[in-house]
Amino acid sequence: MDDAKNVGNTYGLPLGSLFIFNLIVGAGSLSIPQAFAETGLLFGTLVLAFMAAMSFITITYMVEVMSSANGILSVEGKGALHPHEPTRRSLLPAGFSDATNAVEASEQTFQITQRTEMGLMARMFFSKNGVRLFYFCIAVYLYGDLAIYAAAVPKSLGKVACPQPTNGTAPVNGTWVAPDTWDCFGPFNSDSLYRFFVAIFFACMLPFAFTNVQKTKYLQLATSFIRYFSLLSMIIIGLVQVNDSSTPNLPPASEVLDRYDITAVPAMFGVSIYSFMCHHSLPSLVTPIRNKRRLIPLFVFDFTVVLAFYLMLCYSASFRYHHSDIKDVYSLNFNDYSITFFKYFLQLFPVFTLSTSFPVITITLRNNLRTLFEREDGQPYAPWIEKAVFPLVAIIPPVLVALGTDDVSVLVNVTGSYAGLGVQVIIPASLVYFSRKRIAREFGSLKSHPHLSPFGSIRWMIFIATWCVVCVTLVTYNLISSHL
Repeated sequence: MDDAKNVGNTYGLPLGSLFIFNLIVGAGSLSIPQAFAETGLLFGTLVLAFMAAMSFITITYMVEVMSSANGILSVEGKGALHPHEPTRRSLLPAGFSDATNAVEASEQTFQITQRTEMGLMARMFFSKNGVRLFYFCIAVYLYGDLAIYAAAVPKSLGKVACPQPTNGTAPVNGTWVAPDTWDCFGPFNSDSLYRFFVAIFFACMLPFAFTNVQKTKYLQLATSFIRYFSLLSMIIIGLVQVNDSSTPNLPPASEVLDRYDITAVPAMFGVSIYSFMCHHSLPSLVTPIRNKRRLIPLFVFDFTVVLAFYLMLCYSASFRYHHSDIKDVYSLNFNDYSITFFKYFLQLFPVFTLSTSFPVITITLRNNLRTLFEREDGQPYAPWIEKAVFPLVAIIPPVLVALGTDDVSVLVNVTGSYAGLGVQVIIPASLVYFSRKRIAREFGSLKSHPHLSPFGSIRWMIFIATWCVVCVTLVTYNLISSHL
């Protein structure tokens, strides 16, 4: 997956915009409404808008680095770096350290014509240890992804098979609330049924860890249709119910408008990072676009639409449900909807979409683990390690995490706040910093570079580094304080 490859079929800006939109809007969107409602409209909107802006900035970094990598490859005349050489100096003659000796470059030199995945760019611009840190970060992020999927799918199945009671035990104040655990059927209660579905999910997904199965084009299209039909349905149903005075348990508008909980902001950060993630797959989508001069306007459009989409989902949820009633997987809030089709379709939405992605992410993680732990001498491991150990190491830990907790919001928060922050912000910023140093060294200047990010100055780098430290500190404090 890390090799540079020539572009085959190309497409225009509209289709490229749709693909990028599909990549950004994923299952993470189902966790936003709960965190948003806890934070409040003002703080929630500000955090979402800020995170969209940060993701946009680092997207421009990724485009610049892809262009820089293409420039180096075009001069070297090589299609890829050797997989067992984490770093390699340019094949240009030594001594190109100033403008008088540097290779002459033009805009054509930096055209994005070869697909350069993040792993290849890491090997081109990072040191050996930097490459290992890169693959470690990617692996942790993918582990988090799989743990979220391994929890969300069984949780949705469990809530459909054994719905949560609408009332339960009465607390001291006399208000009826739904219990955390309830009896189901036979020997199962809600907790044991969830773990049973985790085991079933593991058994179904395990064979894929040993294969090279990839999603087909038609499966992707079907999954995308289900995703957007479901999300649009939740928005529309929420808005209709908000405007229907007969809808039960609507929160007063004043309660929603007056809610400002700054202590909930750290949790919102992790969810938002995860929900604007598209950096790891960007090379595959950007490279085939024909008119790359319009990439910045394309990203501005996509991020604006995605932000509006998320805000509509969150606003409709905030005005429809009390903040304490919104589930960590928002689709589960529709378990009592009057139209049977939507009631079950929306609850099973994570099952439809996440189950098709889980095998592909497992295979991707397995391959990254092989690269992370490759032998110093470049020789392959014994066949039984390659064929059995790496697949099992990829799939078992996420399932064990899912057995330990079904709290999807915590998993999304941790994945987004730590590994997600690395993939979305730290890695792109580091790549653009080191790639600029190499481009300046080998080409003399950046003047002919057509895809320079407007946010590449050292001031932006300092701002991003400071923000990362603040974000991680706040999220860590929130996780510790909420579990003491």
